[in-house]
Amino acid sequence: CRVYLNPQEYRYKVKYIKHPAALPLSDSSNYQVANRRHISLRKAFSKLEKPAQEEFTRRLTEGLKKHYWQVVPENEAEQLRRPAGPGVKTGHWLPANFALKTQGTTKARLVLDPSGALNQTLAKAPNLEQTISKVMRRIQGTPIIFSMDIKEAFFRILLHEDSVNSLLFLMDYDSQTNQLTAKQGPNTKLVTIRCLVTVMGILQSPCFLGLCREDLAKDITDKILTYFLKYFSYLDDLQAGITGEELSALQQSVNLEEITQVSMCKD
Repeated sequence: CRVYLNPQEYRYKVKYIKHPAALPLSDSSNYQVANRRHISLRKAFSKLEKPAQEEFTRRLTEGLKKHYWQVVPENEAEQLRRPAGPGVKTGHWLPANFALKTQGTTKARLVLDPSGALNQTLAKAPNLEQTISKVMRRIQGTPIIFSMDIKEAFFRILLHEDSVNSLLFLMDYDSQTNQLTAKQGPNTKLVTIRCLVTVMGILQSPCFLGLCREDLAKDITDKILTYFLKYFSYLDDLQAGITGEELSALQQSVNLEEITQVSMCKD
């Protein structure tokens, strides 16, 4: 559904749907798995070059300011570690890691691993994405094309309150700088972070992103832009450009001979 922040601005909010036959998610041992993975993350983080460390820390900290995630109070985090049972509110911790990129502006970004127990409890979602082969064929038929990323696409979809405790992860929080990082220090403590947005890698996230794109297209009055959004996108990658019809119309409306003569006069 749409959640309006003000009359002109809205975000989408979704709820991960559990399989009817799924067992309760987690017990306290899940936290231990995430904790061991975090110890490994610290070691790997210490070997990163300084620019990558700084970017990883900056992006994590910005996530707090943008309300992509929040620090869970210590008492609440302890309660979420209790074994599942009638009337017991439990949490599920995802192992955290980072991914490095040698191209583009992003050097290191957060990666959460939901491939284990969490995805097994969710209902299978339909695939709403265009196949890469179809997108590529359409690109080949477009005379002028450019490619872009929908910035932080999954993070722009809010999670329903019933789903947020299934997406917890561990990180180090510096109380002096108010930074999240993967490094121990004199002012840091290990904290639980609660995701407030969808995460790439979770079984149903691509389906929700596709539904949001389709709904967003309804607000676009330009038919060509709507066409590009629907049929030239794959997850958070979007292609757009100038169609053959537009290029032909442009060529017919422009007198190239006249432009050439004006240019020669200026020279």
